[in-house]
Amino acid sequence: AGALSLKPARGCIRAEKGGVRGGVSSKKKSAAQKRYNFGTRFGCALNRAPAFRRRPRRLLCRVESAGDAFTNPSKRRILKSINGFEGDGVMQAVSDFSKGRVSGNILRLAMPMVLAQLVNVLYNVVDRMYIGHMGEGSVDALTGVGLTFPILLIVTAFANLFGTGGTPLFSMARGAAQREMGERQRERAADVLNSTFLLLTVTGVVLTVLVLLVKRPFLYLFGASDATYPYADGYITIYMLGSVFVMISLGMNGFINAQGFANKGMLTVLIGAVLNIALDPLFIFTFDMGVRGAALATILSQAMSCAWVLLFLFGKKTQLRLRRSRLGLEPKIILPSLALGLSVFIMQASESVISVCFNASLLHYGSDIAVGAMTILTSVMQFAMLPLQGLGQGAQPII
Repeated sequence: AGALSLKPARGCIRAEKGGVRGGVSSKKKSAAQKRYNFGTRFGCALNRAPAFRRRPRRLLCRVESAGDAFTNPSKRRILKSINGFEGDGVMQAVSDFSKGRVSGNILRLAMPMVLAQLVNVLYNVVDRMYIGHMGEGSVDALTGVGLTFPILLIVTAFANLFGTGGTPLFSMARGAAQREMGERQRERAADVLNSTFLLLTVTGVVLTVLVLLVKRPFLYLFGASDATYPYADGYITIYMLGSVFVMISLGMNGFINAQGFANKGMLTVLIGAVLNIALDPLFIFTFDMGVRGAALATILSQAMSCAWVLLFLFGKKTQLRLRRSRLGLEPKIILPSLALGLSVFIMQASESVISVCFNASLLHYGSDIAVGAMTILTSVMQFAMLPLQGLGQGAQPII
């Protein structure tokens, strides 16, 4: 978005930083004050707001770029002096999915996420390539990392249980607030945002403790052997120590997309994927950490993605933000969120169980090499799965 420029249409008032001055004759100016429509040249109509409390007036103007108006304090003052907008009104219009074509809105949100997921798939493949070229013991290392896949799916399933469940509830409350100008619905959307963040954080800590306590018997149940267990143990131990970062970055990113910031949501995935690709060879080969280096690179990159999400949601650019005072767990917020996210949780948990069955069968009827081959195939299959997931993430807030 470029700089904000308020251009007067025919028979309207000129809005400048110093205030509102007459740009036309007093007769035309008086007529314009009785009727105006504040919108953008992109066809995005802003919500109605009175210019003055005593005598509501309207202004006919074109905004060159309203999407940037809420980020600049001077522009916020201009809008406030004209129409009483605090900046949120601008964002309500920019991210109002009821405006424009449905297909256009879906593509606007989905394409950045599809691109980000393609890069994420590339990271997964490159990560397996690095581990597979570790030299001696690379086959056992690749197999050991593959054995941790069911646990990683469970972490992802819990992140989606709260994130995918909370995002549509957040979108519905936010959309109702825009249509009805209701403060109650706006507060409900803020409560959903803050409750989901608290659920993700608490669940991440609990999962970390549980997995670290029962990892040995479960990894052997998943198909580990004495040769592959040390690699699986080293990878999952470091990964689970940073699982809170993974859950927050996955679960809270949907709330960025739901407010219309698709490019910001894309950067959440890109930051983690690109940084992981860069750190993998450094930790695996240069520091000679092996699979532990691969896990550490993953956690550090996810920590950066988590920091990006939190900086944005705590910052001033977002329309609804995280607040410490609103953190809490209310049944009227949590239960509908869990109901909406339960289907995604069941599907991913089922995929985890299927992966365990595959690994156990391959180890019984084949060998560790067969389990390693399945690990490679799983990474390749994600080329078809993750871009579709990105398309779904883009369409969800609009639906």
